[in-house]
Amino acid sequence: MRSFLKRIGVKKVKDVQKHDVDLFVMGHDWEGEFDFLKDYCEVVYLPRTEGISTTKIKEDLNTIDSK
Repeated sequence: MRSFLKRIGVKKVKDVQKHDVDLFVMGHDWEGEFDFLKDYCEVVYLPRTEGISTTKIKEDLNTIDSK
């Protein structure tokens, strides 16, 4: 099953269709915000993981992207 990172900009139905997204995953603090995508792909909200910083992950990904 293909997944797609929100950081690439999947926010709309046309993005999900364009990139053939099967699974869209977000943190549970966004629960319900992306339910409109359920007609086009599976939407899963995961619980927050103690000790994991989304901000740190984004910073690390931006560092990799800029190399």
